[in-house]
Amino acid sequence: MKHYDCDILCLTETHLDNNDEESIKIQNYKWFPHSRLTKHVRTAINHGGGVGLLIKDEILEEFNFTVLDKSLDGLLSVKFTHKISDFDFVIFVCYVPPEGSPWSQNLSDYYGYLTSEVYSCFESDMIFILGDMNGRVGSKNEAYSEDGIRDRKILDKQVNSQGHAFMDCLSDLRFCMLNGRFPNDNFTCISHKGKSVVDYVAVPYDCLDKCTEFSVITPVDAVDNSNSRYLIGEKSKMSDHSILICKFTASCITQPSSPSNDNSNKDNVHYPGRKRRYCFRPCSLYSMVDESSDEPKLFPTRKKS
Repeated sequence: MKHYDCDILCLTETHLDNNDEESIKIQNYKWFPHSRLTKHVRTAINHGGGVGLLIKDEILEEFNFTVLDKSLDGLLSVKFTHKISDFDFVIFVCYVPPEGSPWSQNLSDYYGYLTSEVYSCFESDMIFILGDMNGRVGSKNEAYSEDGIRDRKILDKQVNSQGHAFMDCLSDLRFCMLNGRFPNDNFTCISHKGKSVVDYVAVPYDCLDKCTEFSVITPVDAVDNSNSRYLIGEKSKMSDHSILICKFTASCITQPSSPSNDNSNKDNVHYPGRKRRYCFRPCSLYSMVDESSDEPKLFPTRKKS
């Protein structure tokens, strides 16, 4: 956390047994969990599943934060609204259990619910669907060049039912994934079973050009880059999921260029936009890393209909 200094950290498979916001305390961050509170069998070591967010205090001071929905297992939606401007963005943090899991759910029901929730937020300036979908999508397309979306580079050529359902959801919503459309891409799951792409970040078509960077960092590279290998004990297990880093910029009002005591003219005061970068990473709770930064370019806020 200290090495990369991220703004927002999205976690999947937290394996926590409570929704206590004070259960995880990290300096300068606030924890917002959506845990799975039941075990499938008595012999289970932990509760499995679970998602959550760690949000920097600075972001919570600058934005009004709202939990929109946490009624469905493996789905947490939150909204950030700038306190001075009307810029807002919504994040859907997702965890879909793998095929054959005792926690597997009806994919049509899950993605149908997600679709309806996303539609309810369509007036937001930016929307992110991200997380561990356990879906392998192969060369299946969710967007095409005629939509103005650049082609996606294929790393994982396999397809499964979760992948089909995820891509159908993105197509219906006119969302495209960032995976395969930026440099520094990689497999998102590397284990003794092999390599695959099952973790994603997706945005609406018209938000793709607002994302200035997307990269995938493997657990080994993340540990080496942060010089944190000494923290891994003999009984510790490194996550087999990579870290997905997304950067975007927001034109957010911070303070007026010249103070004025005349409230009647406040709508005519010019507020300069401030550049800000946000990073999202669907990853295991045990991957305590994120990404540092150069100042990105500013983009205009998308007008609401």
